[in-house]
Amino acid sequence: MNLPVLPVRSLLAAAACGTPVEGTAYVGVRHARMQVIYAAVYRRTAENSWSVLQSPVLLDAAQVTTWIARLQAEGWIAEQQPIQVVVDALEQFPDLAPAVLAQGWEVGQAW
Repeated sequence: MNLPVLPVRSLLAAAACGTPVEGTAYVGVRHARMQVIYAAVYRRTAENSWSVLQSPVLLDAAQVTTWIARLQAEGWIAEQQPIQVVVDALEQFPDLAPAVLAQGWEVGQAW
């Protein structure tokens, strides 16, 4: 076929769904299997590009909010920076959305 292929990270693609707002931290969360998720954090820049705030990691699903809070405490995500957790597997993790909302963060649906 000889068609060019452009690699796109699925977590970044999830973060880019919808209408991204500059300065918001987008946490992409994907179901990996066995109550484990992949997660990464991205930010839309003023130049209409994406910067990586946290490279993809593998986490237990119950650790997502603690992990995000730790990134804030360590300065990877600014204290007052808006956060949207974009999840493609809310049905697999019914406790995740309420836990995210309890922190004052937003929940977005990927795809």
